[in-house]
Amino acid sequence: MDEVTERLANVVGATALGLVDRIWQAIAEESVPNGESAAALSVIDHAAGLSIDQLRHVLALSHPATGRLVARLVTEGLVTHAQAACDRRVAVLHLTPEGKRSLSGFRQRRAEVVAQVLGAVATEDLPALQRAMDAMAGALPHNAPSALRVCRLCDQDRCIECPMTSFGTLKVVAGQSG
Repeated sequence: MDEVTERLANVVGATALGLVDRIWQAIAEESVPNGESAAALSVIDHAAGLSIDQLRHVLALSHPATGRLVARLVTEGLVTHAQAACDRRVAVLHLTPEGKRSLSGFRQRRAEVVAQVLGAVATEDLPALQRAMDAMAGALPHNAPSALRVCRLCDQDRCIECPMTSFGTLKVVAGQSG
């Protein structure tokens, strides 16, 4: 790695960490979901009908930790779970209207924080930054579950020409009973 690349790598790493810090600080000040709750809501929104086990893999949590997270989200009225029609041993997950509102609040706050930082970039530099970010984001995953992990806090409605589409979509458990 040459000196320019080393400096860029250092600045990209510091910027990524700084953005994460600002996002978590901003949402801690609001009544919006944070941490793994926000990630779980976003993943369920991305792939409605996924199972607890699929959610566990995307979030890189243990099965008991994911079970507790889902139970808390159900108790809070943010998520529903029902038996899958194809396998009654499997629960499929969906957001409730309250879960969608809560996720929307998180995404709005996150977008505000990132927009503040992007305000430091000259308007004419934004297209080049977009191309660079798409390339970097697309280099992170290796399959659909890992692409969903990278995008676990993304607002897919805002991601036109998403760099993750080349990895396909997560195959969710088909249907629910009842």
